[in-house]
Amino acid sequence: MSTKQNKFKKTHILVAAVLLLAVLISLIGGAFISGAFKVKTTETKDSNHNYRFLTLSNDSLSLTGKIVASQSQTLDRPNGRLIALKIKTGDTVTKNQLLMTTYDGSYHNVYAPYNGSVVVKDSEGNANIEIYSDQLLLSASVSEYDYSKVQVGQSVQVASIANGYEQTTQISSLAKDSQVSSLSTTAKYALSANLDRGFIDGQSVKITVLSSQFKIPTGSVKKNTVYLLKNGRAIKRRIKADKESSYYLVTSGLKTGDRLILNPDKRLKNGCKVNE
Repeated sequence: MSTKQNKFKKTHILVAAVLLLAVLISLIGGAFISGAFKVKTTETKDSNHNYRFLTLSNDSLSLTGKIVASQSQTLDRPNGRLIALKIKTGDTVTKNQLLMTTYDGSYHNVYAPYNGSVVVKDSEGNANIEIYSDQLLLSASVSEYDYSKVQVGQSVQVASIANGYEQTTQISSLAKDSQVSSLSTTAKYALSANLDRGFIDGQSVKITVLSSQFKIPTGSVKKNTVYLLKNGRAIKRRIKADKESSYYLVTSGLKTGDRLILNPDKRLKNGCKVNE
């Protein structure tokens, strides 16, 4: 073989080697890039299981009561002749306002002990003043059978029977000692709540105690967690609850309007789609 032919053959071999090397580099580089920038995605499939649901609602308690002044008293009338009576029945007074002056050799003044309204009772020229505080209270009672359903701080809706005026407030006190009554053998316990001036002293009212607790079936609770349906997906929610015979009494973690999944199973995961 001539020198020229050998040179031509070597050139072809070199070109082939370069091309092969380029192909190998391309394959290795592509694999590296693909591996380095590969993104993992998780697809959540719809669940075809037939789940059952419960929309939570308040188990409210209905009571009746009266509107009363938070403070009331008959003011002591000083000795002596009445010199000046500055108010009349129905007047609104402010704390430390002068109400009455008497004289028995020296002058004696009577002042309002707090903001409120007054009633003047005149008996044989001797005026006496009763004062009722501006601050109004709801006065009601709850029976021994419903006592466990109420607590201090719980929300109540109060509505006037006469004119329908309403206010939502919170129970401010709940007695531990029962009220004595000769008309009933059922023990009753006094409760009260602060109200605004939209009510009138002496009004009769209807009371709705809004429960913050929910009874849910035992099968819907797994290790103090439940699943709720929200926007077509299962949402895992941790709760605080006390187990009773056939249900859980939930004290925290749920609210009115929540859609509870009654029969969660092992296939149900947080965030998975659920068909109603």
